[in-house]
Amino acid sequence: MRAITRNPAADQFPPPSYYHRYIHGDTTVAALLLAAMSFATATTTLLAACYAMIAAIALLALFRLRTGDPTERRRAGAFLIIAATLACFYGVPVFDRSFSFAPTDVLVFAFILYGLLQPLGAIPLHRLVLAAAIFGSSIAILEFLTGGVPLGLATLIALIGLGRPPDWSTLRDRVAVGTATFTAAVIACFGYKLLAVAAVFGTNELSVFFETLGQRMGGSVEANLSESAKATLAAYHINPQWLDANILTRVAFAGLMLIYSSFFLGWGSHLLGAAIVLLPTPLLIALACSSYRDRHVSPLARERLAFAAAGAVPVVWYVVFANHTILHSSYMVRPLALNVALCVVAALPCRHPTIGQSRARIADVGAI
Repeated sequence: MRAITRNPAADQFPPPSYYHRYIHGDTTVAALLLAAMSFATATTTLLAACYAMIAAIALLALFRLRTGDPTERRRAGAFLIIAATLACFYGVPVFDRSFSFAPTDVLVFAFILYGLLQPLGAIPLHRLVLAAAIFGSSIAILEFLTGGVPLGLATLIALIGLGRPPDWSTLRDRVAVGTATFTAAVIACFGYKLLAVAAVFGTNELSVFFETLGQRMGGSVEANLSESAKATLAAYHINPQWLDANILTRVAFAGLMLIYSSFFLGWGSHLLGAAIVLLPTPLLIALACSSYRDRHVSPLARERLAFAAAGAVPVVWYVVFANHTILHSSYMVRPLALNVALCVVAALPCRHPTIGQSRARIADVGAI
């Protein structure tokens, strides 16, 4: 766009690069906005929409903090923490002027608001399935490996944990059903769009898509590194060819790239960013392990287990798509911001009957 403002000759434009004809929903969003407003106004509108959705979550959570029910007050406090964390550490001002990120983020924030209004652990199961299917399909419409899928699934699991599931079996079953529904919806929506592209342009587009996807999962990392990145590695006596040695070296380098890119979440601070990336997920897992034996008697234990499952989703994604994570760590680091909020919520006290009282009650029932 800067080149266009200079009005260069036709042979001075940067050469176009072919991506593929896969249907991008964010392109449609951009076309709709740019048909009615200028580029600057459209990008500002996207940023304002993201902040407005976060503000709606926070305001509704603050309103519900006034209720007399301790359980609902704690739940409202959890959503307030999530909203504050996303506003501060999700890189909203950096990324959400972009057509590539803002539409997906607005969708995720809207689903969090829905989870506040409709507890996903307590609503009828068919409504959970419908909500997860619509959410997964909507994510797939806008997604092209910008982090929407792992963040969406992690959000769904966390909201089920915050949705007042009455017992362990309900939580376990709903996490399984919600995950399966969300995943099936994402795959189906991708498949429908690929079939539409193949019907119009031919089956070669399918091979291009899967070749690109394969490169994101297991292609050469060294071949896609910029010259500056290779020079930086050489300065630390790291041979770029080592990155393609095996999956362990790629995953390890993906982790290093996420730590490096964490300054996007930490307001430019590598120290704060590294803390955001490195600390919450292990803490979530530790809290879940310490709570596992109490999952049948403690709502807090069940909540922590759901949070640990949600926090593990981005990590699994990074392992499966290690190459993509390395090359695009600047924005793939963003889903880890949700883990910060979940870690804070998991550490909050829970005003319920003590675990000892609950165990005694269960023992009495068993004796009868």
